[in-house]
Amino acid sequence: MRDVAELIEPSMTVVSTSNPEPSLQTLNIVAVYRAENDARNAVLGLESIEAADGSVGLTVLGPQGERTPQRTPNDDATIRGLDPEGVAADIAPRALKGAVIGAVVGAVLVGGAAALIADDSAALIGGVLGGLLLGAAIGAIWGAFLRMGGSDAYRQTFVEPSTAELMLVSLHTADTVTAERARQILAANADRSPYVVRCDDDGIQLI
Repeated sequence: MRDVAELIEPSMTVVSTSNPEPSLQTLNIVAVYRAENDARNAVLGLESIEAADGSVGLTVLGPQGERTPQRTPNDDATIRGLDPEGVAADIAPRALKGAVIGAVVGAVLVGGAAALIADDSAALIGGVLGGLLLGAAIGAIWGAFLRMGGSDAYRQTFVEPSTAELMLVSLHTADTVTAERARQILAANADRSPYVVRCDDDGIQLI
């Protein structure tokens, strides 16, 4: 991927890569992103068609000639401020939406069951409140983890970004159907049309 990155953005250098480091296969689909959320959604889309951790990669590029520190998710957060990677900003809205949905469903289901079992209003109210609280808790967890990726490429999209950086999201495969599906997914929000990179005995071909 370092050779590919040099072909795509010769004026920039590799700052960091996901682990395991992306390695070229016969077919490689590469897309360029500036927005972390777009790159994150792209990684999630690729994970939906290819589960192997080494098949989905994230390569971060920075300006040449600058001593850009290696991106890492374990830097001292007190130096950089609260939630600089945007983890909470990404998870909190999903958790809140899940909590609301869960609360409504829980209140209806448990309240409905309580109404069938007991005739008095106190049992009904208790059932509704209990279902609301239980449903909200379950819904919040469901909402928070629903769109969490499993690869290191996904985790790296939460590392504190630099405005001067570009992110290359890539999928590496030998299957033409998987490669075409990846190209369609990456084309949705990429800053430019995804590159198809062929790697064979003739070397690297950037299309």
